[in-house]
Amino acid sequence: MALDGQPAPDHTTINRFRDERLIEHMEDLFYQFVDLIFKANELKFKNVFIDGTKIEAYANRYSFVWKKSVEKNMEKLIEKVELLLKQYESSIDYSAEGIGHCHALIQIKYHLSRQIKEQNIIFVKGIGHRKSQLQREYEKVEEYITRLEGYKNSLRKMNGRNSYSKTDNDATFMRMKEDHMRNGQLKPGYNAQVASEGGYIVGVMLSQERSDVSTLIPFLERIHGKTGKKFQLTDRRFRV
Repeated sequence: MALDGQPAPDHTTINRFRDERLIEHMEDLFYQFVDLIFKANELKFKNVFIDGTKIEAYANRYSFVWKKSVEKNMEKLIEKVELLLKQYESSIDYSAEGIGHCHALIQIKYHLSRQIKEQNIIFVKGIGHRKSQLQREYEKVEEYITRLEGYKNSLRKMNGRNSYSKTDNDATFMRMKEDHMRNGQLKPGYNAQVASEGGYIVGVMLSQERSDVSTLIPFLERIHGKTGKKFQLTDRRFRV
C-alpha cells in the first residue's frame, strides 16, 4: 500500500485501529475472505476437518459458581421463605395465582416498614445496641430478598451451563490439559473450534461448551449461516 511519503504507522497505531475499528467486523471480514477463496475454486465444501482446544480465560481460577450448589442453596432458602410466609399469611394477601417468593417477600417488607413507621422505631447498629423485633424481622426479609435474587441471577448467568466464573461470567469451568506437573485442573475457559478444508481455515467458533460433541452441529450451522454453504456430509446424523 502506498503511503504517499508518509511515515509507516507504528505497532501501537495498528493495534489501536484493530481494537477500536475492526474488532466488531473481524468475523465478517474473515468469512468474506473465505467466500473469495471459494470463488477462486480453492474450496469445494465437501470435506471438513475440525479440531478444538481449551483456552484458559483471564479469570480467577477460584472464582467458580456451580449450578448444583446454587440450586441446593436456593432450595434451602425457599424452605425458610415459605415458613416465614406462613407467619404473615393472616396479615398479607399474597395468594394471587402465579405470585413468586420474591414478590411475597416484598409485600412483607412493605408491611413491616409501615409498622416501623407507625411505631416510630429507629434502627440501631453496632455492639451494645439491642435491635427491636421489627428491625430483626425487617432485616431478615431484606436478606432473603437479596439472597433469592442473587441465586436467580446466578442461574440466569449459567444460561444452561453447569458453571461460570465470577470474574468472567462468559467463561465455563473446564478440565484443561495436564501441565508439566500432571495437574489436570478445572479452570475457567472457552472451547475454541477451527474448521479447515484444503489447507484453508473456513470456520472459527469460540464456545462455552465443555465437550466437542456438543459443539459440532452448532459449529456447522454457524458456518452455513455465515457462508450460505453446507458441507456435503455423508452421515445423516450430522447433516445440517
